[in-house]
Amino acid sequence: MSSTDHSQDPRALWERRFAALRRGREASASPASDARWLTPWESCLRANATVSPVLDLGCGDGRDTQYLCELGLDVIAGDFSWEALTLTRQVAPTVPLVAFDIRQGLPFRPNAFGVIIANLVLHYFRWEHTVWILDEIRSRLKPDGHLLMRVNATDDLNYGASGHPEIEYHYYSVNGEPKRFFDPDDLSRLFTRGWQHTTFKKEVVVRYGLPKSVWVVHAQRD
Repeated sequence: MSSTDHSQDPRALWERRFAALRRGREASASPASDARWLTPWESCLRANATVSPVLDLGCGDGRDTQYLCELGLDVIAGDFSWEALTLTRQVAPTVPLVAFDIRQGLPFRPNAFGVIIANLVLHYFRWEHTVWILDEIRSRLKPDGHLLMRVNATDDLNYGASGHPEIEYHYYSVNGEPKRFFDPDDLSRLFTRGWQHTTFKKEVVVRYGLPKSVWVVHAQRD
């Protein structure tokens, strides 16, 4: 999720991006991204998604959803972009899809999921809103449930971590699009309450042809 400015609804921007991605996928039949970042967590996914589905929060192009389906897991995929849901339907045709805006909360009952995936979703918001969204996620996890997520790192220079107007600490307007970048202290502060175990691992991935620095986060609810 993102925004061209503070007043514009980001949905239009992401509809355009995902529409372009869909046209490219249909032309080339090649994936836009992959879900290899989830491979180290396969045992966690299998162990904690036996009695409830995995929620792919902000499913985007659907590759994480597809990977979860290939593991034989029940999945629910959600996004606020109809184009994203169309992309996900192409690669995971049997998965239930839910259209919702994470900024307004999660439309699921408390304690609904053993695992929630949030891949490059939670770095577009002011700090207080990020904390609120994480509380929403935590409340939808079962006790001892797991959150697996990736977010921008502060050395993600190819994607805006330096040289842009600062909105608030580690939160910048990158060509008009608000983006947050995290360091270890930010992550520790974010997961201060309500979590019994967290790990943060820095990784460099290739996204849209350029290296991208991200944190891979595993957090277990108390």
